[in-house]
Amino acid sequence: MRLRLQPLGLRSVGLRFYPDLAEARAKPAPPLKRHRKRRRGLLALALLLLISVLVSGCGSSRKAASTTAAEVSWPGGSVSTGNQAQLVEKFNVFLKGRKKAASPTQLALEFVRADRTQTALTTTRAQSSPEGGGPTTVTIVQDRLADDSVRATRYVLRFVPGGGKWRLESAVRTQRCQVGRGHQNFAAGDCL
Repeated sequence: MRLRLQPLGLRSVGLRFYPDLAEARAKPAPPLKRHRKRRRGLLALALLLLISVLVSGCGSSRKAASTTAAEVSWPGGSVSTGNQAQLVEKFNVFLKGRKKAASPTQLALEFVRADRTQTALTTTRAQSSPEGGGPTTVTIVQDRLADDSVRATRYVLRFVPGGGKWRLESAVRTQRCQVGRGHQNFAAGDCL
């Protein structure tokens, strides 16, 4: 609470006896206007939010909105170790219908379904010709899998350019087992 001091005037007893001293009484200051300021700020914020929502719905494009479904994602296939020739053929059929261009690394991550694998660490390494236009080999290692027998998987995928898009030429999947559950190097054999 703020107090403002005001002199009492000449009728004050203090001025008659002590002219250098002035008596004062405390008068409460008017209440602070915090609530009004806060409401004004919230009102301005709400108005700004409303305007941004209304403006964001407006577009500058003269094209009609597309109602076609989003591009279909790769459904994957059966997981097995070794060369996956049938899965490669299915993936290439999928790539023919794909409209968006993608790099070999993006296609490799899509092939192995990296977005649906429960792993602690996924590393990718792409190696291509010096000019970058020739065949590209992408190696993906998914380590520390949420599996009691398989610790890690490694995919070696070879992509070749064809007709402005990439085509999967080969895919090899190997795995490393958990300690005490089988082989500790990447190999095509199953884990226990």
